[in-house]
Amino acid sequence: MTKADLGILERVYAAEVESAVSRNPMARLVQIKGKRAAALAEAGYLRRETMDLRPDRLGTVTVEGYVLTEVGRLAYCMGAESLARVGAAKE
Repeated sequence: MTKADLGILERVYAAEVESAVSRNPMARLVQIKGKRAAALAEAGYLRRETMDLRPDRLGTVTVEGYVLTEVGRLAYCMGAESLARVGAAKE
């Protein structure tokens, strides 16, 4: 896993934490365009989800984004830990 992959997982993890703290389920969806996010989803680290905002006079708005899977959460936590160990060893 590259640093770019861990960066994407970190971004999605941070959104998950923010969603839990703010009690806003929409905050957990992260909209990412790019081949790396699609590749991470294909590998099972991320899952693509859609949510419908409540309908109003203009209609329903559908939002698509990525959320972490259990595998992605574990990979992020272990990957960030191993990068911290490598950084500490270099100092």
